[in-house]
Amino acid sequence: MDKRDSHKGNVIGNYMVIFSIVVNCEPEAPVKVIDVQCVAKSSVAIEIPVSNPGEELLTLDVCLEGSDLTGADRISLPPQGTLSYKVTYSPVRVGKGTGSVVFQSKPVGEFWYQLDLYSLPPSVITLPQARCHLGKWVRMNIPLVNPTAETLELIVANTNPRNYSLEMDSADTLMLPPQSFTNVVVRFSPSSIGEEKHHGKILFACSKLQDCCVLLSGCGLRPEIEEPLCLSCLIGSSTSIVVPFINPTDCQAVLSITITVEDPSDASNWKPVSDEKTFSCPLSHAEALQISEKATVDVPVVFTPKSVGLQKAWLCITMKPISNQDHSIALNTDSTRSREELLPMSWIYPLCGVPVEAPFENSPLAVLQCEVGCQLERTVDVKLTGYVPGNEELKVQEVPMEDFLCKIRSDSEADTSGLGECLSTSIQAARRDPDSGIIMLTLHLTYSPHRICRSSGILVVQSLSGKIWEFPFILISTRPQVDDVIWIETTELGRTSAVGFRLTSTTRRSKSFKATFLPGSSTEFTVTPTSGMLPPAGTAGALISVSFTPTASCKSHRARLAVQAADLQWIYDVRGKTPQDSLLLHKSSTKDSFLASLQRTST
Repeated sequence: MDKRDSHKGNVIGNYMVIFSIVVNCEPEAPVKVIDVQCVAKSSVAIEIPVSNPGEELLTLDVCLEGSDLTGADRISLPPQGTLSYKVTYSPVRVGKGTGSVVFQSKPVGEFWYQLDLYSLPPSVITLPQARCHLGKWVRMNIPLVNPTAETLELIVANTNPRNYSLEMDSADTLMLPPQSFTNVVVRFSPSSIGEEKHHGKILFACSKLQDCCVLLSGCGLRPEIEEPLCLSCLIGSSTSIVVPFINPTDCQAVLSITITVEDPSDASNWKPVSDEKTFSCPLSHAEALQISEKATVDVPVVFTPKSVGLQKAWLCITMKPISNQDHSIALNTDSTRSREELLPMSWIYPLCGVPVEAPFENSPLAVLQCEVGCQLERTVDVKLTGYVPGNEELKVQEVPMEDFLCKIRSDSEADTSGLGECLSTSIQAARRDPDSGIIMLTLHLTYSPHRICRSSGILVVQSLSGKIWEFPFILISTRPQVDDVIWIETTELGRTSAVGFRLTSTTRRSKSFKATFLPGSSTEFTVTPTSGMLPPAGTAGALISVSFTPTASCKSHRARLAVQAADLQWIYDVRGKTPQDSLLLHKSSTKDSFLASLQRTST
């Protein structure tokens, strides 16, 4: 464009407009679906016949989709000839997958074959050795595949149920759905130190499938310091927890239970708590408590703070197995393993006490305020003290979310606000403070009020052991803000009048919508359609019609219309009017004026 003309209006120049085009191409249906079965860590070949109906040499490019598939990337077919393309399936691990063999060329286009891949377990599977501390348990997975089109029943046999247990609905049978892959969970819980006695086999037998034998091995480790336990209560009061202790061995033993103010892992620093016990164990015979093999003892711990400040102590449970005749014989034969089994073992639980000066139960966890017809989502964190973890061996900060359940309840039986219908909660994460043992739960709250109200409730968290925590909250629902006012006039009662308006999406993509009247709206109004698609922005928009059919004369015919589209919402104040309403309003105004006149005369 000439610089001399740049100051003039209506200048015509050269412009470029770039549009982004997204093309989604879906393949045609496969020529054939082929089932392929192979034992893991072995190979099987699949031959696919390919024909050339033409009079010239045909070269096809081959694309294999599937990490365990190998084959040539090109095949040449003679005129009117047929060859077999060979693809090899070499699975590394047991499982089910899908692959494809795609043939492409310009003269014939594209055609392909779908491969349903089943990697079967070998007749003998050896799982890696499981290592676990004494008194704990760990999980292992046994992969199983059913490549058939029917449900299979497997008979299960376990040669070592003392140390290995299967997480199944039935102890001796397992049902495999057709064409499925599943992991059977087996738990390993050691009963002694070392590898001895920790070998086993699990057999899966089926008349329609090859029998499978799983070889198991494990190693028991000496117990280490457990996860810290946290207690909290008001100064001058007390709270308690119960620590369940299980004798994991096959021997009777004597327990010595003590609470110290120094870390008992250093024997030179062992100091029992003073007379003014902040932590105590009110258990009789705590210094010489006999326990049978595989038995459980509940160890109570009481926390009674008398001053401000974090309190720490250690609960130490020392177990010394009782020697019997069998052990004496083993000792006479110089059995090193038996000598080690009779050595004392200690389980150490760090205790963390958090004194509280004033009660905090009355302070709400959250105040949720939302307009009627809208939805509010909030993430909150709650602290749990007094939680005693189970015996599953986990990482230091790892806490299974399955150990907790959340529910909502009203703080009074007379409250009929329906909290469960408008408020829902779910657990997003659970973690443990490695120093204090406090559990932090991250909760996701969703509040969708249906009517204007103010209410309060209790968020209840319960652990699988039965411990309950309660957190109060407040809900406030307000009148929704109005985007526009729609007036509908009709000539007489019983006659329907309608007003229409158009809405579009706010983006270049269409969005689904729902149109509903909010609670409290007059039933004299209807909307059509109640659902549909909003076209992209810049188009004519979708037509939404609101109809008004008055049934009686009154001062007010009103309703609130909500149009919800994904994360967007429009609220309309719909008002109806009839000639009878105007007459009724005029009579009411005349009566009010007459009464006001009488009042002035009386005065």
